Amino acid sequence: MHLPNTSPNTSKTLHTQRLHLFNDKLFTTPKAATMTHHSRTIRIGLFLAVLLFLTQIPAAFAQQDSVGRYGIHTGPSLIATASRQAAPTATPATTCTLVIHIDGFRNQKGDAGVSLFTSADGWPEDNNKAFLHGPHPFSGTSTTVTLQVPPGRYAIAALHDENSNHKLDRNIFGIPKEGFGFSNNPKVFLSAPSFDTAAIPVSCPTTETTIHLIYKLGSKK
Repeated sequence: MHLPNTSPNTSKTLHTQRLHLFNDKLFTTPKAATMTHHSRTIRIGLFLAVLLFLTQIPAAFAQQDSVGRYGIHTGPSLIATASRQAAPTATPATTCTLVIHIDGFRNQKGDAGVSLFTSADGWPEDNNKAFLHGPHPFSGTSTTVTLQVPPGRYAIAALHDENSNHKLDRNIFGIPKEGFGFSNNPKVFLSAPSFDTAAIPVSCPTTETTIHLIYKLGSKK
């Protein structure tokens, strides 16, 4: 009878193989097998989801002309409709007609200067702080200046700017050499009246006022 080789090395190898087989059977429990199956199922599901997503990209780009990034329609017809529905009706600014009559010009030189102020800041000669100012041509001894302004409270300074330099000229003593006047026609002595003294209310549709020019120096003719 032929006996198999039972050398110590061979026996040791067979013993090791049986031990590994035993360990595999021992540690591969039904629960582990179930978890392995679930992991495989999750990986397959993720693969299918990614594949489905990739197949939808061309369709999404094909619709980008009419649908925005977040599914908001940006077609011109919808925008135009929304604009017509949502645009508020523009309300025109309310302005009143202010008619300023100026009389008492002593000659035909220069221009009639008019400055409007809404506060005491800069009143009555700092045109940089005036609400409105400018020269106006005139003829004869009187003129009428018509302005469009919002309703409110204004003080008006009028000037006979004989040399058209856009300011009231004075002599070395500070006395005005040109004609001037103020709304409400207050009496003027050594200084201009206060803003409150000269201020008048302007309301719609039309407000009229008359300013009489004053000359401190020289003849009125």
